[in-house]
Amino acid sequence: MLMRYFNTAAFVANKPGQYGNVGRNLLTGPSQNITNISLVKSFPISERLGRLQFRGEFFNLFNHPNFGQPEARLNNRNFGRIQSAGDPRIVQLALRYIF
Repeated sequence: MLMRYFNTAAFVANKPGQYGNVGRNLLTGPSQNITNISLVKSFPISERLGRLQFRGEFFNLFNHPNFGQPEARLNNRNFGRIQSAGDPRIVQLALRYIF
């Protein structure tokens, strides 16, 4: 994982009973890039027997790494580090009988 997503030396704890000078939502994490696609094809068997449906679902099709948000709590030893990532490419195939 990443050692430091932002300059952690730029942040110090404020004095007890005083507010800091940094506004809310100052930090922006890494962007997300997820492409999901689903392909469906129906094959008729006969009017009496129904049809078969083949389905393929692809999640994060291009397998782009999607990192989580950096740790924002100053008193945490992992402050400024990204500790998580999103799911890799997932493929699901299904065959369905519709009568």
